[in-house]
Formats: sequence, C-alpha cells, structure tokens
Amino acid sequence: MSAQTVWIIGAGGRIGGLLAGMVQGPWAPVGLRRGDVGAALGAPGPAAPIVVCARNDDLDAVLAEVHPSRHLDLVFLQNGMFQPALAQRGLLEATQGVLYVAVTHPGADPVPGGPSALWGRWADTLAGMMQAHGVEAQAVNRPSLQREIAVKLAWICCFGLWGEREQTTVGALLDGHRAGLRALCDELHPLLVAALGLDLDERALWGRVEAYGERVRHFPARLKERRWRNGWVVAEGQTRAIPTPLHDRLLAESDARGA
Repeated sequence: MSAQTVWIIGAGGRIGGLLAGMVQGPWAPVGLRRGDVGAALGAPGPAAPIVVCARNDDLDAVLAEVHPSRHLDLVFLQNGMFQPALAQRGLLEATQGVLYVAVTHPGADPVPGGPSALWGRWADTLAGMMQAHGVEAQAVNRPSLQREIAVKLAWICCFGLWGEREQTTVGALLDGHRAGLRALCDELHPLLVAALGLDLDERALWGRVEAYGERVRHFPARLKERRWRNGWVVAEGQTRAIPTPLHDRLLAESDARGA
C-alpha cells in the first residue's frame, strides 16, 4: 500500500512538530513552515489531509495560500470556538478535531490527556496516525465533536483565567484553587448547553475538566487567544442573556493587569 501524504502547516510549532514527526507506518507527513505553503499547496493536487496547526488569527492568511480546490482537505485542530469562523468561510464540512495532548515546547514529548476526537473526511486517517505513535485519538460523529469542543473550551476558559491570575501551572491551580475552578466551570455550563447542545450535566462537565487537568499538571496555565475563547463566552452570554459574572470579573482583572 502506498504511503498517505499528510501535509502539516505549522510544523515548527508544538502540535505541528509532533504530527510532522509521526513518520512510522503508512503515513508520510510533510512539514510546512508558513512561508512554504503556497509553493506546496497553491495549485490543485491529489486528495490528502492538510492539517492546519496555525493560530486562529492566521486562518485567512493560510487559506489564501491553499488552492480553493483543496480547502475541503483541510483539517482544523484549533482550540476555542472556531466553528463560526469556519461557517463564514464555507468550511464547516472540513475535518475538525479537539486535541487532549500537551506539548510544552516544540520537540518536547507529548503528555497524553485522554483520547483526542476527530470528525470529518480525514478523521480516520489522522486518528490512525496518532494512535500508531502513542497519542490516543478516535474518529467521532458530529454531536460527539460538539461535546468535545464544549469540554475543551470549558477547560481552556477556566484554567486560562485562573492561571493568568495566579501565574502558575495547571497542577498548582488544582492544588490551591480547585473550588474556584469548579465554580467557574459550573457557571459556564448553562451557556455551553444552550450554545453547543452540551449533553453533560454540571458534575460530569467538571469531571472531564478536572480529569484532563490532572493529566497535564505540569502545563503552564495562561490566557491565550482571548477572542476565540473567553471573548466568545462574553459575546454569547450577552446574546443569550446567560450571565457569567465570575468569568467576566476574572477577565476584567486580567485586562486591568494588561494581559
């Protein structure tokens, strides 16, 4: 059987580097730096997954370099509430994934946090490649993907805000601020249910958030890409008239500190 090419945009980063190094088996990952994308993918070509490991704000720049005939081969692994941006660009049928693996810096060994979830055309291919290299992953249906998006978003919002406030690691937050994390997770639950159809109750959501945190205790907890994460919570809460006072207070404190 011939090898399956897997293009990795952003191979110099943490996740891109991890995937680009998965060279054992019937997969042939090709790592691309941002400046190489147009030359490699700017013309029509054979079907192959094109994994986007770039920052959310760089989406349009990436799309401009990839030929339109290849857009449905794109695989998006971005954290945060990314689906509205995909919908606006006609890309909701592209493969999407939620990763539960921590890589502290490019080249570092991955720390597993549970099965990553992938949905779409290339879900089986990517899940198989990851599984073969010791990173748990599985192809799921769309409702399951939505659930994982909600769980990961809750985790990011809770640990990002508290981590920015305390300037510490995930494990230190669990040791010293578990009650605050739980309170924030519970507060986010009604919004995630309403916006994403989350099928977990408050206790189950916190259980998932807590369990992932326990697996990646070493990871620094920080507020990143606010527009796609906590910013979405604020906007969606206002639209749906679902208050998130603790979340908004912690976010305002972060803004006051200039984070």
